[in-house]
Amino acid sequence: MSEPAVQTADIRNANFTYAAGDVLMYVAATGTEPPEGFEDLDGAVWKCLGWIDTTGGIFALTYTTKDIGACGSLSAIRTIVTGGTKTLQFQCLEPMNPYVRALFDDVPVEQIEPDSGGGGSSNVTGYVLPEVPLDNRYCFLMDSIDGVKQMRLFAPNGKITARANDQVQQADNENLQMTSTFYPDTIDGIRGTMKRIIGWDENDMPTDFSMGGSGGASPLAPASYRPLTARDTTTTVE
Repeated sequence: MSEPAVQTADIRNANFTYAAGDVLMYVAATGTEPPEGFEDLDGAVWKCLGWIDTTGGIFALTYTTKDIGACGSLSAIRTIVTGGTKTLQFQCLEPMNPYVRALFDDVPVEQIEPDSGGGGSSNVTGYVLPEVPLDNRYCFLMDSIDGVKQMRLFAPNGKITARANDQVQQADNENLQMTSTFYPDTIDGIRGTMKRIIGWDENDMPTDFSMGGSGGASPLAPASYRPLTARDTTTTVE
């Protein structure tokens, strides 16, 4: 029995795997300019949320869809997108960090700053969690690195929409888990929700960024652009 033929299309590469050795989260005021690449962040603009749990950041891209059925076909003839959300869940290990505290308690960070006027203490603060909080929106940015590889995720318009329990305890650290939801805005002149920046190993760059085939199909052309045949039941997502 002959050995299996080597597939020329097999270009598996272990260097394209990604396991973050570090994850950092930042917030900034809405309206902050998006990064162009992996430039150094201005600490006066971007506020670090400190140490992040080893679970890192959990990004979720979720669409709500509806299948369209028709006579003569047991399968849907079309799938339409009726809604969608982009979220990022993360767990902060520094509950005394004022920016972490502001996000979790849903108050402007300025309210957390101690007021030393009138004989007050410079290291003690007090603030009220309002019954109806303000619509506190921020820019979010997540950095991660894996050796020389790195990724940066930027969102110009987001807010914290879910929070796990805040457990103050003796047996473990007080970790604050939050989920931010992102909303569309203008990014680099384009309406979008997020911007992802990827940095490959310069010695191991991908060389093919096309979906074109021998049949002459346009790269990444949506299937819905094909001329329909008499019995075409291909499901497309728009």
